[in-house]
Amino acid sequence: LDLEVDKQDGSRRRKNTWTKVRDHFPKEINEAEPIIRFIVDFVHEWDDNGVPITIIDLCSGFGISSMALAEILPPERVGRIWMVDKLWPHDPTNPSEGNLSTKHLSGRSYPIPLKYRKTDIKAGRELRQIHKYVLEAAPGPVILMGIHLCKSLAVRAIQLCQSSQKIVAFCLKPCCLPGRKMAFKPKIPIVWEFKNGYSFGPRDLYREEQQCEEKD
Repeated sequence: LDLEVDKQDGSRRRKNTWTKVRDHFPKEINEAEPIIRFIVDFVHEWDDNGVPITIIDLCSGFGISSMALAEILPPERVGRIWMVDKLWPHDPTNPSEGNLSTKHLSGRSYPIPLKYRKTDIKAGRELRQIHKYVLEAAPGPVILMGIHLCKSLAVRAIQLCQSSQKIVAFCLKPCCLPGRKMAFKPKIPIVWEFKNGYSFGPRDLYREEQQCEEKD
């Protein structure tokens, strides 16, 4: 990917933004690589019937994973990529509204259009807006992805996934999962708990690993 700063642009903000993206790029791509690889393979194998796929990147941050996908994926199969994060500004002409600058997006053209939307997916009303104005408004199938979604953010992503039949693939890489030692504590914490009564804890996370050890 071409991440060079435009030397004709004397904007210090722009240079700082590109420097930040460049410095974080290798680490972010390395951590997102399994999901990027899955999405690339899925898009190439999907029978789209001529209808482009829309990708929604939840809690995207600067959008490094989305930027990579916009360069890698075939534009004839993917119509656009939405980057959703609560730190995007409402008004791109006034970036001080949020903590994320949009200079790295407006400074060049991507093969697949990148769109951003300021949304806190923890807020139920804003999550419903994503469902209505982004997910259901997509012209065709949708791929939902979430990388490094902590705690309730991952739960919200699952809820969004369950809200629409348009989603043909869901890629979730949560973080802040409990360590293996937590599975052996007398009082076991609940990691996720849903309204239908289903809960997910450390023993569920490491059950398969424990069964393998017992067989050995």
